[in-house]
Amino acid sequence: VYKRNLQSIISMCKNDNTTVVLNTFCHYLYENISDSQLHRKYSSIVSCENKIMNSLAYDNNLLLVDNAKNINFKEELFVDSIHFSVKGMKVLATNIGEKLMQSYSKYF
Repeated sequence: VYKRNLQSIISMCKNDNTTVVLNTFCHYLYENISDSQLHRKYSSIVSCENKIMNSLAYDNNLLLVDNAKNINFKEELFVDSIHFSVKGMKVLATNIGEKLMQSYSKYF
C-alpha cells in the first residue's frame, strides 16, 4: 500500500511536469533504545520503507537523497530516535542541497 500510494503521487506529479525528489528516512537506534523490541521493529519498518523509496527512485528515474546512508548516526544530530537536533537539521539540509546542486546545477 505504501509503495502504491507513493507511486500514485509520483505519477500525478510527473503528469503535471513537477520535479520529484525522494528522500530516505533516518531512524537512530541510540544506546538506550537499541535493545527495545519495539524500536528494533520500528527500525526494521523504516528500513523496508527506505528500500521502497530506493526502488521508486530507480523505477521512475528520480533523484534520491539517501540520508539513511549519508547521515552519521551520532547523538548530537538527534533529539530522539527520529527527530533531528538543530545540528542534525543542518546536516540534513546540506545533504539535500548538495544533491540538488549536483543534479540541477545547470539551472543555478
